[in-house]
Amino acid sequence: MFALPGQSCLDKLLNCVPLKPGINKHLFESLKKMAQKQTDEDNISLLLFDEMSIRKHLHYNCKLEQIQGFQDHGNHGRNEQIATKALVFMLTGLRKKWKQPIAFYFSHALTADRMTVILKEILIECFDSGINVVATVCDLSTVNIKVLRTLGATTREPYFSLAGREIVAILDPPHLLKCTRNLVMKHDVECTTDFQCSDQIIKGIVKWSHIKKFYNLDKNNPNFVYAPALTDQHINPNVKQQMRVKLAAQVFSHSIAAGLLVKIAKNELPNEAHATASFVSKFDELFDAVNADSPDLRRGKRHSTNLTSRSPHIALFNEMRRFISSMKYLGSKTIPPSQQGWIHTLNAIERLWNNLQAKNIKSLSTRRLNQDPLENCFGCIRYNCGCNYNPTIEQFVAGVKTA
Repeated sequence: MFALPGQSCLDKLLNCVPLKPGINKHLFESLKKMAQKQTDEDNISLLLFDEMSIRKHLHYNCKLEQIQGFQDHGNHGRNEQIATKALVFMLTGLRKKWKQPIAFYFSHALTADRMTVILKEILIECFDSGINVVATVCDLSTVNIKVLRTLGATTREPYFSLAGREIVAILDPPHLLKCTRNLVMKHDVECTTDFQCSDQIIKGIVKWSHIKKFYNLDKNNPNFVYAPALTDQHINPNVKQQMRVKLAAQVFSHSIAAGLLVKIAKNELPNEAHATASFVSKFDELFDAVNADSPDLRRGKRHSTNLTSRSPHIALFNEMRRFISSMKYLGSKTIPPSQQGWIHTLNAIERLWNNLQAKNIKSLSTRRLNQDPLENCFGCIRYNCGCNYNPTIEQFVAGVKTA
């Protein structure tokens, strides 16, 4: 009979583990021991970083004899501002499945200069521990973009060098997909490519109204529904629903594109809806390509397979770079950050793939190149606090230990 420890015993053990804002040396010592037992290929990893909201709350920690709740940047000091966000850094394996939160910081307003210094410190600690970080992944926040620009990463050359190593800077593809869906809801999209249909030249104008009309026609069809997964949440999402990647991915799907074409053929939608169907189809293929995790063909979708030297991914990336560059959001006074963000990410993935090929790596699961592990960690922290969307600092630290 094998006796497992109870919850109270595990809680006592976790309370003995010190975890403070900033770099915790004992975490990197454990990473160093792990790296020594792994192969060089297994030590190839990504560094993810993102912020989550926390509640404004002051709490006296008896063990540390310290009031917690103020802005705390670890060895960079604390100040009197009450923290509202927690910045978390996480390592994930690129070839081997593993993940580990390695540092966190509490802040009210983190500047790009301070974050650049913190990012460099963490990367140096990773290198010293034997972890080969080949890329970073973050979202499109203004501070993140400034940090990448400060380090030398640009849209054309999405990488920077540190301690003699090249690190590719990737922008989170699911975040880009959400931004694209939200922009299409607000603005019609003009594409330079026109569409030939029934001996007519159709101007390439993508409209959200086409998708709305298709949904209303489809849900009222008594015989056959082309997109059964489509609901009111997809067509008229609220603020929280706009943050769900699943809803955006289900709108930009093959079933929606095929359904639009059928309705056009039946004259239930205008011929100009060809542009919307083509737009949906292109972004469906693009998201398949940047979210691939299968070594073989799945559901007949060739871009859902891992990136290899023979796969069609690079050809699709070249095509989508041209297509995205030609897009114009009507009514928008500036170029949306997500438009340049897609081009940046496609350049970054291609650069990373070239670097991995030089290390004799034959395939790449592009699904590893996003922030999903970190978002899952945030979900575990919130669930650990009783489904509390904005935990306090005390609850956050307790949640990180079990995430």
